[in-house]
Amino acid sequence: LNDANFLKAVYEGKLGFERKVGFEWKNWKNLKNCDFCDCEGNHSRKDLSFPWKSVERRKLFKGIFMKENWVWAKKLVFNEKIEKILKIAIFATVKENTQEKIYHSPLEIELLLSGTFGELRSNHFHTGIDIKTQGIEGKEVFSIDNGYVSRIKVSAWGYGKAIYINHPNGKTSVYAHLKEFSKKIQDYVVSEQYKKKSFEIQLFPTAKQFPIKKGDLIALSGNTGGSGGPHLHFEIRDTKTERPINPLQFNFPIIDNVPPTIHGVKIYPLNNSLINGKNSFVKYNVKKEGRNMTLKTEGILTASGEIALSINASDKLNGAPNKNGVYSIKLFVDSNLIHHFLADELNFSTNRFLNAHIDYGEYIDHKKRYNRCHKLPYNKLSNYKKNINDGVLSFSD
Repeated sequence: LNDANFLKAVYEGKLGFERKVGFEWKNWKNLKNCDFCDCEGNHSRKDLSFPWKSVERRKLFKGIFMKENWVWAKKLVFNEKIEKILKIAIFATVKENTQEKIYHSPLEIELLLSGTFGELRSNHFHTGIDIKTQGIEGKEVFSIDNGYVSRIKVSAWGYGKAIYINHPNGKTSVYAHLKEFSKKIQDYVVSEQYKKKSFEIQLFPTAKQFPIKKGDLIALSGNTGGSGGPHLHFEIRDTKTERPINPLQFNFPIIDNVPPTIHGVKIYPLNNSLINGKNSFVKYNVKKEGRNMTLKTEGILTASGEIALSINASDKLNGAPNKNGVYSIKLFVDSNLIHHFLADELNFSTNRFLNAHIDYGEYIDHKKRYNRCHKLPYNKLSNYKKNINDGVLSFSD
């Protein structure tokens, strides 16, 4: 473990279980002259353990190989003793439930998602989950808990027709893109629209005006506002701060045991650092065949100085083809956590700093969003739970 640098990708799964990808290192003796290790060609890719020469070489990884639930990236071998072991972890969209509260489902159909919390959108992170409504409008929408209607909004844009319910536990649930409200609420809204002579309206009923019980019918799903198709946009917020909270931390019946996918990796030389002898970034796509993933590379990479990483990744959930965002990204050096991005909560006042979280130039040029595994100056997002040296890694010759 003390004679080579390597990049290790880690995938940790969903719904309370983990799949870690990597490999175990063993002490190998009396082995000679393999292209990458000292085995004389006597081992195969079926092994999860590979010895490596401690010789003067400047090799970055040549590819990633996945075997069932294991993914490993060939070591970063430099011309001096190992100082760091680098690994990346991505967590899937759905994590283990961390909240004890049991809510009623907002829809009484199978919950399939077309969008997830923290997903990378245009100029913002997605602040809720988008639940499919079988391609049609008019599905019954139910309150997830006891409470009262605290806000009603009707707009030709944004959330369209939306209803907000405050709950006794300090949370607010939000239901958007609705077709219409339940009769009592609908009659109230129409009456106020006529009074104000305006279709677009925002109302703040008193706590006693529309009390709600858990499981009450509150609306029908629709396609209003900025919706691109029939679905229910659903949020849970902290009532006091109005900050959106990831609904998948709660016990909603959403099944997800599909592993996430890394589509691309980008490596940046910072300041006067070099990659392949040049002060310019390198970018690699990832080829996936079943459970196997391989970086599309040719030749050997070299690096020295300070570098930073970004990844283009997505996750799918059971029963839907949509590519959703990942829940968490971690960067380790040895066993030390260096950088951790977590989509557990968002803040509307800093949500547009998404453009500092992603490689914005990459998005403008190629319409692909790469999550930076390092933090840019003046990025005010609070989703970085750890960020040592702003996620910048140093490799000396």
